[in-house]
Amino acid sequence: MDQRLQFVFEEKANSEVILGLSASLRKGYEEIWRGYYGYSHDDVKIDSAILFGIGSITKNITAAIILQLADEGKLLLSDKISDYLPDYYNVNSSITIEQLLNHTSGIYNLTDNALFWIAVQGQPNKIWEPGEQLGYVQYPVFEPGSDYAYSNTNYILLGMIIEEVTDNSFAEELHNRITEPIQLKQMFLYPNDILIGSLSHVWNLSLNMNLDITSANNTKAMFSIAYSAGAIVSTAGDLSKYFYALNSGSILSLQSLMAMQTGSSQKFRLWLGHFYKRTDPNGEK
Repeated sequence: MDQRLQFVFEEKANSEVILGLSASLRKGYEEIWRGYYGYSHDDVKIDSAILFGIGSITKNITAAIILQLADEGKLLLSDKISDYLPDYYNVNSSITIEQLLNHTSGIYNLTDNALFWIAVQGQPNKIWEPGEQLGYVQYPVFEPGSDYAYSNTNYILLGMIIEEVTDNSFAEELHNRITEPIQLKQMFLYPNDILIGSLSHVWNLSLNMNLDITSANNTKAMFSIAYSAGAIVSTAGDLSKYFYALNSGSILSLQSLMAMQTGSSQKFRLWLGHFYKRTDPNGEK
């Protein structure tokens, strides 16, 4: 089976022009297969010690922490932003935590703002503090609860709410609630945590250009802007271990786990923390 999995794994990587890839397969708690492909950069091969930025999968973990706090009675999903945070320009303070979780807030996605990226690129050594990004939020895209639109801003606000409720940093809550209890030795919030292992390089493969955009001067800036919306790094093994723990009920109450997995819209199955597009048999989304 290992050889067949590795063959399919490498075939897919080649067909998608992927430079480096890592995967983990579990049967219950037991990890039964790991796959590695390609390079991080230069002659540095992908292996079990290489960390990857997990991007917006971070949102699932942020949502799990919020739901833990709800299980503990420390917040309600019906609570408003104004219950925890000060007013921010173009952020409707009556928006609920649930609307942030399922992207029905209508808050503008700040990473769509070209001026935001100009600011990031102009300060490559800067480590952004939570909330600094909110100055780049533009006018809302719809009234809260009336539609769906994916927005990184939602999950930056959720990270700030976690910090306000717990009086700890998001990195501390990630450690206290997720990585320590589940014994995830290679999952971190970057650049807040000291990494154990090497971080794979980030590449821009658009416009048929293989451009390594990682350098000592910009990695921390790139990740710090993502914060609780996208700054977690992990190995594939630890990430699969997290999802096993989540779906087996080790992290959340059954009620919260069910809430995370239900809900729908016309085009999306909305989970609290992640989503996927529906595709019909004809391939239409």
